[in-house]
Amino acid sequence: MKPIDENAPIDVRTPAEMALVLEVLGHNPLVGDAEDEGGDVVVWRPALEPRGAEALRFRIEDRAAAGDLGPGTSPVLDPADFRRHAEDLVRSVPASPDRLGALYLERVCERLALAVACREQLRRFLAEGQRAIPAEHFHDEPSEPDAFERAAIAEEDGRLSGLVKEMERARDQAGSIPGPEDLTGAPDSYALPREEAARLPAPPYPPGELEALAGRGWQIVSTSLPDRPEWGMLHHESGALLLVKVEGDREVVRQEIAQ
Repeated sequence: MKPIDENAPIDVRTPAEMALVLEVLGHNPLVGDAEDEGGDVVVWRPALEPRGAEALRFRIEDRAAAGDLGPGTSPVLDPADFRRHAEDLVRSVPASPDRLGALYLERVCERLALAVACREQLRRFLAEGQRAIPAEHFHDEPSEPDAFERAAIAEEDGRLSGLVKEMERARDQAGSIPGPEDLTGAPDSYALPREEAARLPAPPYPPGELEALAGRGWQIVSTSLPDRPEWGMLHHESGALLLVKVEGDREVVRQEIAQ
């Protein structure tokens, strides 16, 4: 990535590229804390030190672009950034789509679509007739230079394409299971039969335990409910529903609910 000057805005092509830069940096912006200041967009983010929130300033070339990373090549991200982030997105995909609900698989497909977009941006640095992406396009020397040769790029693109097709097919074939819109009332108003609750491991769950539950008769319906983004929901083959609240880096079961 191009070195960031704290005294100057980060040039990006579109709002989608701004969001991607934040992802690549590993910084989740504080909800509702993006503001317009002097023509630039200032995004507040949690600081790594106790001194409070810090800000990143962006200068967006085309604010009207919707969902597109932008034309040409990125002024801030280099080919290695796009490849690394595509790999991170692929690693977040469950090893098997079995027992995953349609809504969760839809989210998986959305993340894979971003991985495809990153790969497409990577290819833009490779001109027709070139064997590999030239060194001048990298802000730092890549750790795996061979990965940016034309043949290697095509091979990685092919593997990603196969994964996308597998997950899209699983999403389209996923059975009809309850969704967030089927819930009525507050989570406190539900209870799971004692014998069913006894089958669940005791909370709090470490990260990744939701996916592990999917192999015990549960399907992940959603990791973030529309009206309660900090809550997720799973569905059991017996018809039971499970609400989960995410707190920090731990997933904590708060309510088990029965239909």
